[in-house]
Amino acid sequence: MDLFKTTVLIIIAISFIFIVYSLVSNLWFFKKEDKISGSKDTVIFQILKLAYNCYQKNLNIKRSVICEKIQVFPNENISADEIFSRLDERKINRDNFFVEDLYVGSKVIIKYDNGNIFIEEEKYESISS
Repeated sequence: MDLFKTTVLIIIAISFIFIVYSLVSNLWFFKKEDKISGSKDTVIFQILKLAYNCYQKNLNIKRSVICEKIQVFPNENISADEIFSRLDERKINRDNFFVEDLYVGSKVIIKYDNGNIFIEEEKYESISS
């Protein structure tokens, strides 16, 4: 009977370790960061495609949702005006679309917030004590 209890405890411990490892290493619950590379036009097209999908999926949601985290590798930096010029206003109204300049290798977040789409560079802020 003592051997049975020990075996059950070992199985439970191994299961617990596996669950914790899965959460920490993003195996199941978190989407990995995608990378988009290519010419400036290709990167803009892909970003806008992701933004359109994000907007359509979350259209009636009243909270903030991060749809995508991507890293962009265009051949050159992309200004916000270049992205605005390719925006299809039949899919997203210009008044509901906010974008920042994107730089080679920058990490970008596509976020839906209360009817608006934000394409912005991921910023790491630290709190000093």
